[in-house]
Order: sequence, then structure tokens, then C-alpha cells
Amino acid sequence: MAPTPVAYHRATAYDRRAMEPHGLGWANQPSPYKAYPGLDGVPLPEVENLPGAGLQAVYRADSPQASASPDLAALSRICFLAAGLTARFRHGDDYFYYRSAPSAGALYPNEIYLAALNDAAAPAGIYHVGVHNRFLTRIRTGGHDGMLRAAVPDLPADGGWVFLVSGIFFRSAWKYRKRAYRYVLLDAGHLAESLR
Repeated sequence: MAPTPVAYHRATAYDRRAMEPHGLGWANQPSPYKAYPGLDGVPLPEVENLPGAGLQAVYRADSPQASASPDLAALSRICFLAAGLTARFRHGDDYFYYRSAPSAGALYPNEIYLAALNDAAAPAGIYHVGVHNRFLTRIRTGGHDGMLRAAVPDLPADGGWVFLVSGIFFRSAWKYRKRAYRYVLLDAGHLAESLR
């Protein structure tokens, strides 16, 4: 028997004939946005007058040398360019919003979190980036420098922000079933590269 990763890879190989036909349970369609009602946070400034340049150029535009600790305006631009709402499509009585990050089936299974380290532009903690409401919701208070430095030893000593990407697998599994794992990881790669 093949090892589990190999078996999964073979079982989910892209072949339209291999996918089991199924209908979409529209009543169970997951929300494209994660929310943390009742928690405090920090509003992100509106992004205006973006130059016709790439993410790195925009990030470095505020100063000749990029800071390890961008201010909220720079964070807002980075998050918008990486995963912001860019287009609106009417679907029946509702609107669907596309984002700047590519996503299999436009399901957007990934979420961005920020860890505010020492000297960040917001109180220390872990924040969820609400792309739909331009809000950083603080889901954990206090510093998490030790845990983050254990995972990423070369973090800047002067603090700043650390971007974290997570996935909500049901957003993709609702439509793609077994292949969802592949798509969530693919989408996470697109998002992480946009944040780099």
C-alpha cells in the first residue's frame, strides 16, 4: 500500500472523470469572511491613490529603507494589495466580492493574521485581518515573541509585524471535496507570495 501522502496525491489527481458528481448544498455555503464579533481591534486606514507599481515598490515607497515595523497605513496597503476586495459581482439579491489574491473557484479559503511584536503600530497581540471591513480584530492580547521566534529564529530584534496565513478547509471542501486540501494550500501559496 502506498504511503498516505502518495495515496492522497493519486486519489485527488486532476481528472474530471475521477471527481464524483455532486450538487452544491447552497444552504450550507460557507461565508467567505471570518468574523470575531464583540472583540476590540484597530481600523485600517482606507487605501487611496495607489501608484501603478508592485507590492514591494508600494511597501518601500514611504522611506528609502523598508522598516521592519510598518505603520497602519503601510499595513493597510499591503493587506489590500495581497487580499483586498477588488471587484463586485451581483448574484441574485446579493453581491459577491472578488479579491486581489487568486483563489480556486473564488472561494478564498485563507485568512491573514498579524502578530504585533514589540514596537508595532498597535498593542502587542495576534490580530485577524478583516478584508471585508478593513479591521484588525485582536484575538489574543500580549506578546507572543518567544513562540514566534522559536518558529522563525531570524525575526527582526526590533519587533514589528509577522504575517500568518491560515486556511478554513470547509470553504473549499464545500465545492471541491477531496481536492480541497490541494486548493487551500495552492491559494495559501499565492497569498503568502503576495505578502512577501
